[in-house]
Amino acid sequence: MPIAPFRRIWMNIWAQASASDSAALTEALTTALSPYGEVLVTAKGPYWRTPEMLEFQVSLVPSGTTADCLHALGCAQDPDGLWRDWEQPRDGGVFLHPAVYGVQVGEEEASAPPLFGAGDIVVIRDCADARAEGLAGAEAVVRSAGYDSDQPDPLLRCWYHYVMPEGRDTLEPFDENDLQATGRRVPTTGQQPAHLSVSAEGVITESFAP
Repeated sequence: MPIAPFRRIWMNIWAQASASDSAALTEALTTALSPYGEVLVTAKGPYWRTPEMLEFQVSLVPSGTTADCLHALGCAQDPDGLWRDWEQPRDGGVFLHPAVYGVQVGEEEASAPPLFGAGDIVVIRDCADARAEGLAGAEAVVRSAGYDSDQPDPLLRCWYHYVMPEGRDTLEPFDENDLQATGRRVPTTGQQPAHLSVSAEGVITESFAP
C-alpha cells in the first residue's frame, strides 16, 4: 500500500520541569524527534491541571508511515490497535527526554488534510442530515475532524467534522462535503483539538482531548 500523501503524528507531552527550562526542553524534544521527519514542538507553559508540569504539543510529519514511525519511537498499541498513552514507570524509563512524565499520542493518514480546522466558521449545506436537524443553511463552528477508522486504505478515507451550530449547545457530525467555508474564524482555547475515530456502526472508538 502506498504511503498516504497526508501523514501526521500528534503528541501531548507533560514534563516535570520548571518554566525556566521550557526553551531548553523545546529544543531537546525537537532534536530527539527530528530524525523521524518534519517536526514542530510548541511549548504551552505550565499545564493548567498540574501547574508543576510543563505542557508541550508536537506535530510530526513522518518520513514514512505513521505506524512505522510510532513503533520506531517505542509506542505500543492495545489489542484494538489504538495507541497507548505513555507514563513514566516507577522503576525508570525514558521517552524522548528524562524530564518527560507522560505522553498522549495519535496519528492521521489520508489522501489530503481536512479542509477545516478547529475554530473555522462554516455554513451547513442543504443535505438530508441538515434538513433532518433543521440546520440547512445554518452557520456553525468546527470543533474537530475525524474519519472512519475501519477503512484500512488511507486514500479512501473521507473526513467528517463535528460542528457547533449557531444557537445550539450540542455538537453535530457532518461530512466535509456538506460544509461550506466562510473564511471566518473564532478564537480557540489553545487546547489540542479532539481527535476522533468512528467505527462503521457510528460508534466513537477513540477520543483524545487534553
